[in-house]
Amino acid sequence: MNLISDEQQIAQMEREEDARRMEEACGLFLTAEREHQRLSARHDVVSDLKINLLWWESLERVYEREKVVWRLFVGSQPSPEQNKLYAQFRSMLLKGSSLKERLISLRRQRSGINVYSATEGTYGS
Repeated sequence: MNLISDEQQIAQMEREEDARRMEEACGLFLTAEREHQRLSARHDVVSDLKINLLWWESLERVYEREKVVWRLFVGSQPSPEQNKLYAQFRSMLLKGSSLKERLISLRRQRSGINVYSATEGTYGS
């Protein structure tokens, strides 16, 4: 019989919650980015005042939502290495590979850098 301690159960629940938050944040970011791209493609984005206002508002939503993803990815005190990995993660995210594939790929590249892993729900080195 394999008993799991309370601490282990709590840690597992926290990892699962961290992974859920990252997945949700990525989804919100991608939705905002797609909406912004849709507005950017319009021929009247500059000439129509209403569309132009919507474009600026969508740009702000992209920024706000990406900032949440970035913060979850790099933590509260990001290093240049973490920012570089985030840029790679962001590129893969926007290209559309699955979240799990992206995080696994980045985990392999991080070489001792403390980066969030939603697949394991941990910050690791």
